[in-house]
Amino acid sequence: MIAVALATIAVEASAQDQVDVVEKEEGTVESLLNSVWSTVRSMTPSAAEERTSSGMTVTAGLRGAEGESDALQPYWKGGVSQDPTFQETLEAYREAIEQGRQGNPAALEQFLGEHGDSDLAANAQFALGVAQADASDRGAARATLERFREAYPQHPLTPQAQQLASRLGG
Repeated sequence: MIAVALATIAVEASAQDQVDVVEKEEGTVESLLNSVWSTVRSMTPSAAEERTSSGMTVTAGLRGAEGESDALQPYWKGGVSQDPTFQETLEAYREAIEQGRQGNPAALEQFLGEHGDSDLAANAQFALGVAQADASDRGAARATLERFREAYPQHPLTPQAQQLASRLGG
């Protein structure tokens, strides 16, 4: 009788230990996801910021001898801050990121379908993997992050993609 009681207690303790491990793992993944979302947001260009897809240096200049309102206003040589197409793509990217953060990975899939050739596609693909993980679709998240790692091995987010994929069980 005592042996049965001890065995029952041992099974209950083992089950509780497994629950504790799963809860701890979920907490770790959740904190990693929050950290990754912060990184994604920090890598989103602002309207006034100029970036190149290759990370090369860009040249700025000053216009002179013009009217007072635009005298000495900087401009970017080859810049896209005034390009309406880029601005539309950037706005669509921001909306997709926000919807992905709120648990709607389909918004990022749609962005990639419509803007897959933009400079923001790599970040959007990474964000899609994060959004899928956030939505508890671990298999899809691992696959998306693996595709990201293969397509963009030199991207600054590649180490985080690898870390997140391994935490998701990949």
